[in-house]
Amino acid sequence: MSLVRVATVVVFGAAVVAPLDAQVPRRPREQQVANLPRLLVATPYVSAGADSAPAVQVGIGMRERMSKIVEGNFNVLTSEQMNEALKQYGYPANAILSPALATTLAKSVQARLLVSSQMNKSGNGYSVVARLVGSNDEAGSVAANILYVPGRGLLCGTSGLMAGVVMLVTFGQAYDSASELLHGGCSGPWLLGPSEIRQAVP
Repeated sequence: MSLVRVATVVVFGAAVVAPLDAQVPRRPREQQVANLPRLLVATPYVSAGADSAPAVQVGIGMRERMSKIVEGNFNVLTSEQMNEALKQYGYPANAILSPALATTLAKSVQARLLVSSQMNKSGNGYSVVARLVGSNDEAGSVAANILYVPGRGLLCGTSGLMAGVVMLVTFGQAYDSASELLHGGCSGPWLLGPSEIRQAVP
């Protein structure tokens, strides 16, 4: 008798849960994509005005390709979204921005990553050199300091030891060389900031 009751409860519970599961609202795909970290693919930078139209077409193709590559991980801004952002900041549609201005635009639209590129005429075609960078150098400086700070301490300590040995061996006569050793190993920044990371990238 108790087995019949248990079976009845299980069947009834399954009948109630199935419709509830079907009623759980699911977010539309557009909303899911919108919640992903943004990735901005800038139109390739060109120095000649005659190359602007091909650069715009290459930029559109790069955005479409990147959308497929990073699907589900990043929200690649479409050409329409790019033009809307350019308009908000006083640029014409499909504006060709320098790498520095592209980085500024990426920060303005809160893009996590930026694909910045340069396109040059190469025979009958074009060559494009692109790089994927973070729009914020703060993250890069934090990562670099993990190795930079201990390395800097080791270099300074070793320089101090060597300077002491030089002073000992020369009975203090080579104090200028010892000072140069110590100064070379211990001077300069002990922490890297975003500006140092930015300057290090060509």
